[in-house]
Amino acid sequence: MSSSTSNLPIVNIKTLIPLELTDSTYLVWKQVFLNVLESFDVTKHVDGTSVVPSQTIDTADKKEVINPEYVSWKKNDTTILSWINATLSLSILHMVVSSSPKTAYDAWRIIEAYFLDKTASTAFSLKSELRSIKKGSMSMSDYMQKIKTIGNALQAIGEIESDHNLVMTVLLGLPEEYRGFVSALNTHRNKPTFEQLRPLLMQEETEVQRRTSVTTSSAIPTIDSEALYANRGRGNRGGRGGRYRGGRGQRGRHYSGRGSPEIYPQSQPNYPQQSYTPNQQPYIPKSGIQCQICGKFNHSALQCRQRFNHSFAADEVPQTFAAMNLHEPGEEVWYPDTGASNHITANSGQGNREGASSMS
Repeated sequence: MSSSTSNLPIVNIKTLIPLELTDSTYLVWKQVFLNVLESFDVTKHVDGTSVVPSQTIDTADKKEVINPEYVSWKKNDTTILSWINATLSLSILHMVVSSSPKTAYDAWRIIEAYFLDKTASTAFSLKSELRSIKKGSMSMSDYMQKIKTIGNALQAIGEIESDHNLVMTVLLGLPEEYRGFVSALNTHRNKPTFEQLRPLLMQEETEVQRRTSVTTSSAIPTIDSEALYANRGRGNRGGRGGRYRGGRGQRGRHYSGRGSPEIYPQSQPNYPQQSYTPNQQPYIPKSGIQCQICGKFNHSALQCRQRFNHSFAADEVPQTFAAMNLHEPGEEVWYPDTGASNHITANSGQGNREGASSMS
């Protein structure tokens, strides 16, 4: 319709332009708005080609009256200006209104100048962000959506990133776990599009999580060799056999004395830390005694909590039997052992003594 002869209909412009003008929607908003103006044949109100009619005209009797064409034009122009204001975000609306535009063309030029100044700096900022983006701790869905959003923002200001560049940006930002996937993809001559790449990477993310879970669950905990001390023997010299000769109770290459093996934590008081290495004698505490009942160190048989536990059985041969001499002694001499629960003699005739056991 002609703007000089007809008035624009009253419409809800937001039903025709379903988006607001923001810093990232200028190009889309502009194209949609121009399409609406063209449908009403009033595009010239914003492109600068409209000729403003004279406000007054002279009648035949030389009287000056209001020009009806100007009234129609002004009404249409005011309607278009209201459409523009109705589709602006609050921040941009403040910027436009503060410039006091008189016509729709004035408001249109203010908006164009604003976004022209912002385009160069915005494009540089968005491209820098796109080149430096990494997946990091983001999910694959969030990672790809962020890249897509930046690409759309660049397109909105006229800086279009090709689909190939978006795909390369995605691949370059993936962590080390995806190296195999990227290498396999690079062997293909035809790379997938951005939208084709999305489901492939979602599937690969699931596989990476599965491999990580299997690796974590199969890990075997290790024990610090310096935190454990293996020791066998009664005293600081490993019984009668001495510290290095092993004595009667020697078992294995590096254990000496009558006792059974015990494990000492690294935090044992007053015991220096010493790591074990092959072909090296184990460290034996320089102080402390070994219980003849349970075989543990730092308490005697009188202090043992198992002293009256008749059901208790040590892991190895009882200490009294470990001290037995297999050779017949030259003289029958008793050696009292303080706190011992049994006594041994090679002579069965002495078995009637209280607390004595006969071995033959």
